[in-house]
Parts: sequence; C-alpha cells; structure tokens
Amino acid sequence: MKPLPIAALCLGLLCAAPVAAQTCPGRAALPSAQVIEIARFRLADGVATAAFRAAARASMAFLCDQEGFAGRSLSRDESGLWTDHVGWTSLDAAKAAAEAAMSDPTIAPFMAAIDADTLSFAHGEAVPLE
Repeated sequence: MKPLPIAALCLGLLCAAPVAAQTCPGRAALPSAQVIEIARFRLADGVATAAFRAAARASMAFLCDQEGFAGRSLSRDESGLWTDHVGWTSLDAAKAAAEAAMSDPTIAPFMAAIDADTLSFAHGEAVPLE
C-alpha cells in the first residue's frame, strides 16, 4: 500500500482550523457517541464569522436538551468550508433532534446563517480505534 503524502491528509478534517469541542455546562460527562452527524456548509452571504460563532454557541442549549446528545465539534478549513460534527447515542436520537430543530426558535439563527445550497449532511457509525 502506497503511503499518502501529508498534504492528502489535509483533504480531511485534520487540517481544518479552528476546532473546538463543545460540551454541556453542568453535566459531568456526556455519553459516548455511537453515531456521528456531519454537516458541511458555507455561511450565507453577509453572515460574519463572529455572528455565526455566536449562533453556534447559542444552539448548544438546544443540543444539550436533546435526548442522546453526545458532544459537538465545529471546524472551518482555509477555504471557509465549515464542518459541524455532532455525536449521538443512536441514529434515532439524531433524527428526533433534527425533527425538533425544525420548529425550535433557539436554533433558528444558526440554521439561518448557513447557505442551504452548500449544505451536505450525513450520519455515520462511530468506529472505535481499539
């Protein structure tokens, strides 16, 4: 097997910056993620990074209230492509939260900041490395 050059690794998320893991205030620990939700997108026209980060922080209240939420990381690469990684205890929990998000006013500013035409969305099974 031919080794990949280090630049190839940057096509993934290893070279995205900044990365900030988010947890829920007041909780000792979150459950282990069994499902990872990955949303990739660009910001809507006119949305400043600072405003988006504020909306993302505010959306944590919604996520922390959802059954099965297991953590979140948000990253941005050098081209301005954002990736939101959200961990869930099950696919059913992820789908229930997505449904609830459609009508929750606390997450609306976060959703409005995303350019919907650039959004890609997927779920994958979390794979332990051991």
